[in-house]
Amino acid sequence: MADEAEGLCKSALILHQEVMNKFKKTSANFHYEFNIRHLTGVFQGILCARPEYFKDADKVAKLWVHESERIYGDRLVSEADVKEYLKISADVVKKNIKHPSVSQYFNDKDPKLLCFAPFFNDEMFYNDIENMDKLNKKLMEELDSYNDANAAMDLVLFDDACRHITRISRITISESGHSLLVGVGGSGKQSLSKLAAACNKAYVVGIVVTSDYTEKMLKEDIQLFYKRASLKNDQLMWLITEGQIIDEKFMVFINDLLASGEISGLFPDDEIDNIVAGLTNS
Repeated sequence: MADEAEGLCKSALILHQEVMNKFKKTSANFHYEFNIRHLTGVFQGILCARPEYFKDADKVAKLWVHESERIYGDRLVSEADVKEYLKISADVVKKNIKHPSVSQYFNDKDPKLLCFAPFFNDEMFYNDIENMDKLNKKLMEELDSYNDANAAMDLVLFDDACRHITRISRITISESGHSLLVGVGGSGKQSLSKLAAACNKAYVVGIVVTSDYTEKMLKEDIQLFYKRASLKNDQLMWLITEGQIIDEKFMVFINDLLASGEISGLFPDDEIDNIVAGLTNS
């Protein structure tokens, strides 16, 4: 596997450089700014897998292709850019990966499913999904389970919806994972997020914004989220919508949370001591 690992690392570096050169930041696509953090994200995703289930070099290469598409491809905003990315990725694979079977995921007509998810096992580790029927069946089971315990969601799990759920699920299990879901109102962004969280055995939390909701109240809500995640060891998904950001000062807390997870001055010193003591005794 040494040669395969070397080829994979070389391919990852080449693909990263090609993406940086091709997709430049503009006023319309201001987030097209790829850097070393994105390359790190590819390997962070790969590390979600268990080595004992990835002894085959073809499967490892498939995982790398999948993680690269999640990190780079999912950030592209037009169909033309996505097609261009897939072409670049296919060329890199063809020239550097010694596993012809990987090319079947780039077929123009009827490409093979390229999808990994953590919710097909109790230990929540990555594994590939063989076909869309298997994925749809699993998600229907999770949806039925969710509807039994919560307000029912009447979802139609067509193929793209299933793929989106796996993408959100991948983000949810990643350390400090976060995403911006873009789409017209009523397209199902929140519903798919809730189902993805349920698949990952995570709890969805949020804020209730009223006309007198203040920065102080937001801070108190975030404190509760942090305490629940630390002292109770609950896996949480904070679902926040654009309409809930009624004060631009809210973005200070959100940006700190996304950047490092550390919000300056969130807790007073004496409360931090109590939290640390609670973690020590748990």
